[in-house]
Amino acid sequence: MQQLRAQPCAAGLGGGRMDSEGADASGMPTKAILIAAILLIIAAPIAILFWMTAVPGRSHQGPLPRLTTEQRALSGRLTTDVALIARKPHNAAHLREMDHVAQYVEMELRQAGYAPHRQPIQGVPGAFNIEAMLEPANGDAPSW
Repeated sequence: MQQLRAQPCAAGLGGGRMDSEGADASGMPTKAILIAAILLIIAAPIAILFWMTAVPGRSHQGPLPRLTTEQRALSGRLTTDVALIARKPHNAAHLREMDHVAQYVEMELRQAGYAPHRQPIQGVPGAFNIEAMLEPANGDAPSW
């Protein structure tokens, strides 16, 4: 059985000695490990990005179907809602406008059958969230 002698190799890490098959003194193939590690470091984030942004199915092609009468009515209501809510800033710096918008949202929620109530935001005087719950028609219905 023939023994191979380790010889200096400029391509090895840190100038270590490698045999004729690319293994270092411990027998580990350093070039292969280094290349695999580099590929993993580069390929793993790319693969994860593609996985996270993948969308199932196929994109719609061609003209969209015509809106139904109900969809046109909903579109009009949504346009009105957005115009009323977005016309002025409504935040902690504009509490008066925030209250006007909140009253409008609460009124719309009540008309839709919800029971809205305000939840104060801790640390921001006068600011709140609106929570709306649709109560069951049967008072004996279980609630979770």
